[in-house]
Amino acid sequence: MESETDPNDMKSGGFHRACRWDFDSSGRQDLIAGTDKGLLYLLIEERPLGTGGACKYKSVGPLKDSEGKVIKVHNRACAGGMDLNGDGREDLVVGGVSYQKGIESDPNPGGGFYYLLNTGLDQDRLPVLTPMRPLPVQGHEFDFYVNSHVQIQAGVFDFMDVGTKQLVLAAQRDHFQGRIFEPCGHGGNIGVRYTGVMLPRLSIDDRLLDIDGDGKLEFVFGGGEQGEAYHQKISR
Repeated sequence: MESETDPNDMKSGGFHRACRWDFDSSGRQDLIAGTDKGLLYLLIEERPLGTGGACKYKSVGPLKDSEGKVIKVHNRACAGGMDLNGDGREDLVVGGVSYQKGIESDPNPGGGFYYLLNTGLDQDRLPVLTPMRPLPVQGHEFDFYVNSHVQIQAGVFDFMDVGTKQLVLAAQRDHFQGRIFEPCGHGGNIGVRYTGVMLPRLSIDDRLLDIDGDGKLEFVFGGGEQGEAYHQKISR
């Protein structure tokens, strides 16, 4: 995955993120990776984690939309899988912001949250994605500016007690407060609605993960540029 934002070493100084995306409802640990260049790569599980002490993935990308256009989400793209239109397939919510040297090659400098609907599989059993559109957000207004960051995480959050997938969106100007959203439309009415529940933060180095296997999520900080990672329990 090539990079482009770092002014000193653009190809190796990038920031990439990946998360699980069950694009074909197979239950595999397939991943969607958002790259420093704002591109998306699908990593398809070919050998599960832990098989013979290793795992194996097939990389597909950069992904294109149904019109054949390469999908570009500004820079430092992130993604989350969520069924936005109620058809039983996980769509994609994506985000990114134009950053440093990447601003020069961004056709539309800026930032935001967007969505791509997953309309099914093609003959190669790869997802067919609609062109990227801005994500309608109800209940909160995000403010985006270049040279900043956004974060996305989708999942079933035990502290919500709803048992269905929710979406956490965070932006740097909003102090990376992780605001939890739920889908509010079906069919052609796409969007998410703020639940009023908020985490203290969800920066680009933070994730919500069950790392001790107790069925509850921990707040995990990946270490950042200083390399000092830690985790802590989440209390209501």
